[in-house]
Amino acid sequence: MTDLTIIGAGPAGLTAAIYAARRNLTFRIFEAGEAGGYMLKAGTIENYPGFPEAQSGAELASRMKKQAEKFKAKIEKKNVSAIQKDENGFLVITQDGEAVECSTVLIATGAQYRRLNIKNEEKFIGHGLSYCSTCDGPLFRGKTIAVVGGGDKPVESALYLEGIAKKVYLVQKKTEQATDKELAARLEKSKIEKLWDHMVVEVKGGAKLESAVFKELKTGKEKEIALDGLFLEIGAMPGTELTKGCGIKTDADGYIIVNHKQETSCPGVYAAGDVTGRVKQISVAVGDAAVAVMSAKEYLKK
Repeated sequence: MTDLTIIGAGPAGLTAAIYAARRNLTFRIFEAGEAGGYMLKAGTIENYPGFPEAQSGAELASRMKKQAEKFKAKIEKKNVSAIQKDENGFLVITQDGEAVECSTVLIATGAQYRRLNIKNEEKFIGHGLSYCSTCDGPLFRGKTIAVVGGGDKPVESALYLEGIAKKVYLVQKKTEQATDKELAARLEKSKIEKLWDHMVVEVKGGAKLESAVFKELKTGKEKEIALDGLFLEIGAMPGTELTKGCGIKTDADGYIIVNHKQETSCPGVYAAGDVTGRVKQISVAVGDAAVAVMSAKEYLKK
Protein backbone atom coordinates (compact mmCIF):
# COMPACT_ATOMS: atom_id res chain seq x y z
CA MET A 1 0.00 0.00 0.00
CA THR A 2 1.60 3.26 -1.13
CA ASP A 3 0.71 6.75 0.00
CA LEU A 4 0.41 8.17 -3.52
CA THR A 5 0.17 7.00 -7.12
CA ILE A 6 1.18 9.56 -9.74
CA ILE A 7 -0.26 9.01 -13.22
CA GLY A 8 1.77 10.83 -15.86
CA ALA A 9 5.40 11.96 -15.96
CA GLY A 10 5.18 15.31 -17.67
CA PRO A 11 6.19 18.48 -15.80
CA ALA A 12 3.34 18.01 -13.29
CA GLY A 13 4.06 14.35 -12.61
CA LEU A 14 7.82 14.81 -12.29
CA THR A 15 7.34 17.75 -9.91
CA ALA A 16 4.91 15.65 -7.87
CA ALA A 17 7.52 12.90 -7.56
CA ILE A 18 10.10 15.38 -6.24
CA TYR A 19 7.66 16.83 -3.70
CA ALA A 20 6.38 13.40 -2.63
CA ALA A 21 9.92 12.15 -2.00
CA ARG A 22 10.88 15.25 -0.01
CA ARG A 23 7.79 14.80 2.15
CA ASN A 24 8.61 11.16 2.86
CA LEU A 25 5.60 9.79 1.00
CA THR A 26 5.79 6.35 -0.54
CA PHE A 27 4.76 6.59 -4.18
CA ARG A 28 4.78 5.09 -7.64
CA ILE A 29 4.77 7.01 -10.90
CA PHE A 30 3.46 5.69 -14.21
CA GLU A 31 3.94 7.08 -17.71
CA ALA A 32 2.56 5.48 -20.89
CA GLY A 33 4.96 7.34 -23.18
CA GLU A 34 8.24 9.14 -22.55
CA ALA A 35 8.96 11.14 -19.40
CA GLY A 36 8.46 14.82 -20.17
CA GLY A 37 5.15 14.52 -21.99
CA TYR A 38 4.28 17.21 -24.53
CA MET A 39 7.20 19.26 -23.20
CA LEU A 40 9.43 17.03 -25.35
CA LYS A 41 7.83 18.53 -28.47
CA ALA A 42 8.69 22.13 -27.54
CA GLY A 43 11.48 23.45 -29.75
CA THR A 44 12.63 26.40 -27.62
CA ILE A 45 11.57 27.43 -24.10
CA GLU A 46 12.43 30.95 -23.01
CA ASN A 47 9.95 31.59 -20.18
CA TYR A 48 10.70 28.92 -17.58
CA PRO A 49 12.21 30.64 -14.51
CA GLY A 50 15.81 29.93 -13.60
CA PHE A 51 17.11 29.42 -17.13
CA PRO A 52 18.12 32.77 -18.65
CA GLU A 53 19.42 30.99 -21.74
CA ALA A 54 16.78 29.44 -24.00
CA GLN A 55 16.59 25.66 -23.88
CA SER A 56 14.72 22.98 -25.76
CA GLY A 57 11.77 21.16 -24.27
CA ALA A 58 13.78 17.94 -24.39
CA GLU A 59 16.57 19.55 -22.34
CA LEU A 60 14.17 20.80 -19.67
CA ALA A 61 12.41 17.43 -19.57
CA SER A 62 15.74 15.67 -19.10
CA ARG A 63 16.66 17.99 -16.21
CA MET A 64 13.32 17.41 -14.49
CA LYS A 65 13.60 13.64 -14.94
CA LYS A 66 17.14 13.56 -13.51
CA GLN A 67 16.03 15.61 -10.52
CA ALA A 68 13.11 13.27 -9.84
CA GLU A 69 15.41 10.24 -10.16
CA LYS A 70 17.83 11.89 -7.71
CA PHE A 71 15.02 11.57 -5.18
CA LYS A 72 14.63 7.85 -6.01
CA ALA A 73 11.68 8.20 -8.37
CA LYS A 74 11.40 5.13 -10.62
CA ILE A 75 9.27 6.00 -13.63
CA GLU A 76 7.37 2.90 -14.70
CA LYS A 77 6.49 2.80 -18.39
CA LYS A 78 2.94 1.54 -18.06
CA ASN A 79 -0.45 2.77 -19.21
CA VAL A 80 -3.08 3.19 -16.50
CA SER A 81 -6.54 2.10 -17.61
CA ALA A 82 -8.71 2.84 -14.55
CA ILE A 83 -8.95 4.17 -11.02
CA GLN A 84 -11.29 2.37 -8.66
CA LYS A 85 -12.46 3.33 -5.20
CA ASP A 86 -11.50 0.75 -2.59
CA GLU A 87 -12.40 0.32 1.08
CA ASN A 88 -8.78 1.11 1.98
CA GLY A 89 -8.32 3.90 -0.56
CA PHE A 90 -7.89 3.30 -4.28
CA LEU A 91 -6.89 0.69 -6.82
CA VAL A 92 -4.98 2.01 -9.82
CA ILE A 93 -5.32 -0.56 -12.61
CA THR A 94 -2.59 -0.77 -15.24
CA GLN A 95 -3.14 -2.17 -18.72
CA ASP A 96 -1.11 -5.26 -17.92
CA GLY A 97 -3.55 -6.09 -15.12
CA GLU A 98 -1.63 -4.91 -12.05
CA ALA A 99 -3.81 -3.40 -9.31
CA VAL A 100 -1.84 -0.86 -7.28
CA GLU A 101 -3.23 -0.14 -3.81
CA CYS A 102 -2.77 3.45 -2.68
CA SER A 103 -4.22 6.01 -0.29
CA THR A 104 -4.21 8.96 -2.73
CA VAL A 105 -3.93 9.49 -6.47
CA LEU A 106 -2.61 12.37 -8.58
CA ILE A 107 -3.79 12.53 -12.19
CA ALA A 108 -1.25 14.38 -14.34
CA THR A 109 -2.08 12.88 -17.73
CA GLY A 110 -2.05 16.18 -19.63
CA ALA A 111 -3.95 16.90 -22.82
CA GLN A 112 -3.19 15.76 -26.33
CA TYR A 113 -3.43 18.50 -28.95
CA ARG A 114 -5.61 17.49 -31.87
CA ARG A 115 -3.80 16.89 -35.14
CA LEU A 116 -4.89 17.92 -38.62
CA ASN A 117 -2.87 15.06 -40.10
CA ILE A 118 -1.56 17.24 -42.92
CA LYS A 119 1.62 16.41 -44.80
CA ASN A 120 4.80 16.96 -42.71
CA GLU A 121 2.82 17.98 -39.60
CA GLU A 122 4.76 15.78 -37.18
CA LYS A 123 8.11 16.79 -38.70
CA PHE A 124 7.69 20.48 -37.89
CA ILE A 125 6.16 20.31 -34.40
CA GLY A 126 8.42 22.52 -32.31
CA HIS A 127 10.20 23.69 -35.45
CA GLY A 128 7.78 26.34 -36.66
CA LEU A 129 4.53 24.48 -36.07
CA SER A 130 2.73 25.04 -32.77
CA TYR A 131 -0.62 24.27 -31.14
CA CYS A 132 -0.38 26.99 -28.48
CA SER A 133 -0.10 30.70 -29.29
CA THR A 134 0.42 31.79 -25.66
CA CYS A 135 3.21 29.22 -25.27
CA ASP A 136 5.16 29.89 -28.45
CA GLY A 137 3.93 33.24 -29.80
CA PRO A 138 6.81 35.32 -28.41
CA LEU A 139 9.28 33.16 -30.37
CA PHE A 140 7.89 34.64 -33.60
CA ARG A 141 8.38 38.31 -32.87
CA GLY A 142 8.66 40.23 -36.15
CA LYS A 143 7.93 37.08 -38.19
CA THR A 144 5.22 36.02 -40.65
CA ILE A 145 2.76 33.49 -39.27
CA ALA A 146 -0.62 31.91 -39.93
CA VAL A 147 -3.33 30.72 -37.52
CA VAL A 148 -5.62 27.87 -38.58
CA GLY A 149 -8.90 26.83 -36.95
CA GLY A 150 -12.60 27.57 -36.57
CA GLY A 151 -14.53 29.49 -33.91
CA ASP A 152 -13.44 32.13 -31.43
CA LYS A 153 -10.15 30.63 -30.18
CA PRO A 154 -8.21 31.06 -33.46
CA VAL A 155 -9.47 34.65 -33.69
CA GLU A 156 -8.26 35.35 -30.15
CA SER A 157 -4.90 33.83 -31.01
CA ALA A 158 -4.56 35.78 -34.26
CA LEU A 159 -5.35 39.06 -32.48
CA TYR A 160 -2.82 38.24 -29.74
CA LEU A 161 -0.16 37.31 -32.27
CA GLU A 162 -0.77 40.47 -34.32
CA GLY A 163 0.89 42.39 -31.49
CA ILE A 164 3.98 40.20 -31.81
CA ALA A 165 4.38 39.18 -35.44
CA LYS A 166 5.07 41.25 -38.54
CA LYS A 167 2.28 39.61 -40.55
CA VAL A 168 -0.61 37.35 -39.51
CA TYR A 169 -2.92 35.23 -41.67
CA LEU A 170 -6.15 33.79 -40.25
CA VAL A 171 -7.25 30.65 -42.10
CA GLN A 172 -10.74 29.19 -41.68
CA LYS A 173 -12.81 26.73 -43.68
CA LYS A 174 -15.89 28.92 -43.50
CA THR A 175 -16.57 32.58 -44.28
CA GLU A 176 -17.28 33.59 -40.73
CA GLN A 177 -16.47 36.06 -38.03
CA ALA A 178 -16.07 35.17 -34.39
CA THR A 179 -19.30 34.39 -32.55
CA ASP A 180 -18.24 36.92 -29.91
CA LYS A 181 -19.23 40.37 -31.20
CA GLU A 182 -16.31 42.16 -29.56
CA LEU A 183 -13.83 39.72 -31.11
CA ALA A 184 -15.49 40.10 -34.50
CA ALA A 185 -15.25 43.90 -34.28
CA ARG A 186 -11.58 43.75 -33.30
CA LEU A 187 -10.86 41.37 -36.16
CA GLU A 188 -12.49 43.72 -38.66
CA LYS A 189 -10.33 46.61 -37.48
CA SER A 190 -7.14 44.56 -37.49
CA LYS A 191 -4.59 44.16 -40.28
CA ILE A 192 -4.89 40.38 -40.14
CA GLU A 193 -5.23 38.90 -43.62
CA LYS A 194 -8.21 36.56 -43.69
CA LEU A 195 -8.23 33.43 -45.82
CA TRP A 196 -11.87 32.38 -45.62
CA ASP A 197 -12.94 29.09 -47.25
CA HIS A 198 -9.37 27.79 -47.10
CA MET A 199 -7.68 24.85 -45.45
CA VAL A 200 -4.03 23.97 -44.95
CA VAL A 201 -2.93 20.83 -46.75
CA GLU A 202 0.84 20.75 -46.34
CA VAL A 203 3.74 22.41 -44.55
CA LYS A 204 7.19 22.64 -46.10
CA GLY A 205 10.76 23.50 -45.13
CA GLY A 206 14.18 22.19 -44.28
CA ALA A 207 15.22 22.07 -40.62
CA LYS A 208 12.39 24.52 -39.85
CA LEU A 209 9.02 25.32 -41.36
CA GLU A 210 9.36 27.73 -44.28
CA SER A 211 5.96 27.71 -46.01
CA ALA A 212 2.47 26.21 -46.04
CA VAL A 213 0.17 25.18 -48.87
CA PHE A 214 -3.44 26.35 -48.60
CA LYS A 215 -6.37 25.07 -50.64
CA GLU A 216 -9.38 27.21 -51.56
CA LEU A 217 -12.38 24.99 -50.94
CA LYS A 218 -14.70 26.49 -53.58
CA THR A 219 -12.26 26.22 -56.49
CA GLY A 220 -9.80 23.59 -55.32
CA LYS A 221 -6.91 25.90 -56.20
CA GLU A 222 -3.81 25.71 -54.05
CA LYS A 223 -1.33 28.42 -53.16
CA GLU A 224 1.90 28.33 -51.21
CA ILE A 225 2.64 31.12 -48.70
CA ALA A 226 6.05 31.74 -47.14
CA LEU A 227 5.76 31.50 -43.35
CA ASP A 228 7.99 31.40 -40.30
CA GLY A 229 5.32 29.82 -38.14
CA LEU A 230 1.97 28.03 -38.28
CA PHE A 231 -0.38 27.80 -35.29
CA LEU A 232 -3.03 25.08 -35.35
CA GLU A 233 -5.75 26.18 -32.93
CA ILE A 234 -7.99 23.13 -33.24
CA GLY A 235 -8.39 22.11 -29.61
CA ALA A 236 -7.07 19.42 -27.33
CA MET A 237 -8.29 16.17 -25.77
CA PRO A 238 -7.64 15.81 -22.02
CA GLY A 239 -6.41 12.43 -20.81
CA THR A 240 -9.39 11.70 -18.57
CA GLU A 241 -10.70 8.33 -19.78
CA LEU A 242 -9.41 6.57 -16.67
CA THR A 243 -11.48 8.79 -14.33
CA LYS A 244 -14.86 7.35 -15.25
CA GLY A 245 -14.76 4.47 -12.80
CA CYS A 246 -14.23 6.84 -9.88
CA GLY A 247 -16.97 9.36 -10.67
CA ILE A 248 -14.62 12.32 -10.95
CA LYS A 249 -16.41 15.38 -12.28
CA THR A 250 -15.25 17.01 -15.51
CA ASP A 251 -16.36 20.15 -17.33
CA ALA A 252 -18.14 20.36 -20.70
CA ASP A 253 -14.84 19.90 -22.54
CA GLY A 254 -13.78 16.88 -20.50
CA TYR A 255 -11.21 18.59 -18.27
CA ILE A 256 -11.06 17.57 -14.59
CA ILE A 257 -12.63 20.10 -12.24
CA VAL A 258 -10.42 20.97 -9.26
CA ASN A 259 -10.47 23.48 -6.43
CA HIS A 260 -7.64 25.67 -5.14
CA LYS A 261 -6.08 22.64 -3.43
CA GLN A 262 -6.14 20.66 -6.70
CA GLU A 263 -8.76 18.37 -5.14
CA THR A 264 -11.20 16.64 -7.48
CA SER A 265 -14.79 15.74 -6.60
CA CYS A 266 -13.47 12.40 -5.28
CA PRO A 267 -11.72 12.86 -1.89
CA GLY A 268 -8.17 11.61 -2.07
CA VAL A 269 -7.83 12.14 -5.83
CA TYR A 270 -6.00 15.21 -7.15
CA ALA A 271 -5.28 16.55 -10.62
CA ALA A 272 -2.57 18.89 -11.92
CA GLY A 273 -1.45 20.44 -15.18
CA ASP A 274 -3.11 20.48 -18.58
CA VAL A 275 -5.64 17.80 -17.64
CA THR A 276 -7.42 20.45 -15.52
CA GLY A 277 -7.94 22.77 -18.50
CA ARG A 278 -5.96 25.64 -17.02
CA VAL A 279 -3.51 27.77 -19.00
CA LYS A 280 -1.22 25.31 -20.74
CA GLN A 281 2.15 26.39 -19.36
CA ILE A 282 4.92 24.31 -17.81
CA SER A 283 5.17 26.69 -14.86
CA VAL A 284 1.43 26.29 -14.17
CA ALA A 285 1.69 22.48 -14.24
CA VAL A 286 4.65 22.59 -11.84
CA GLY A 287 2.77 24.84 -9.41
CA ASP A 288 -0.35 22.70 -9.60
CA ALA A 289 1.65 19.58 -8.74
CA ALA A 290 3.35 21.18 -5.75
CA VAL A 291 -0.03 22.20 -4.34
CA ALA A 292 -1.54 18.78 -5.07
CA VAL A 293 1.16 16.85 -3.20
CA MET A 294 1.01 19.16 -0.19
CA SER A 295 -2.78 18.71 -0.18
CA ALA A 296 -2.37 14.93 -0.38
CA LYS A 297 0.05 15.03 2.56
CA GLU A 298 -2.51 16.98 4.57
CA TYR A 299 -5.22 14.47 3.60
CA LEU A 300 -3.04 11.53 4.70
CA LYS A 301 -2.42 13.13 8.12
CA LYS A 302 -6.17 13.33 8.68
